[in-house]
Amino acid sequence: MKTVKGRRINKKRGSSLVEVLVAFAILLLLMTGILQMFSLALLTNYGSAARTELTYKAEQTVEILRMIYGLSALGQTAMRTASGVPSTLGVTTSDWKLAYYDGQSGGDILPWAFWGPAGVNIMETDKGPYKLSYGVSDGGRFWIVRVTATPVDYVGNDTSASDSRRYLGQGTKTKRVDYVAQIPK
Repeated sequence: MKTVKGRRINKKRGSSLVEVLVAFAILLLLMTGILQMFSLALLTNYGSAARTELTYKAEQTVEILRMIYGLSALGQTAMRTASGVPSTLGVTTSDWKLAYYDGQSGGDILPWAFWGPAGVNIMETDKGPYKLSYGVSDGGRFWIVRVTATPVDYVGNDTSASDSRRYLGQGTKTKRVDYVAQIPK
């Protein structure tokens, strides 16, 4: 060992175990915050994906209704009959629910064949992740059509909820979408 003015100088330098543990603790605290941020972003992404899909399905429903009532005005009623919607578009006192086939026998098969996978494919297969309904109000020269897309929330001990695409994330019940459009009279 060298001595400088009466003091010893140790050439062995490095970190002590305590310094390394303190550095790891600081790194752990920083990483925990970052990982929590990623998990929150993932939940937010699930919610956004649910709202986007519901908006898309509601928009599809309005466009199909426009087509159905446009063809009915031209005298072509086959599509309106197959869809199960009322014969004339008019003010509704309660929402008109689109066919939702729950997989049970005796379900409303005729409209389901139109709205479901064999037809325009707006509704999902049985036990799908959402339900669609619409209501109509008078807007003067136009009918105001409001389509509501509501997530199906599987809660409790519902073991029949085998759909892996059900909506996840916080506030799933609040992912309801109301889409409003005008259809000419």
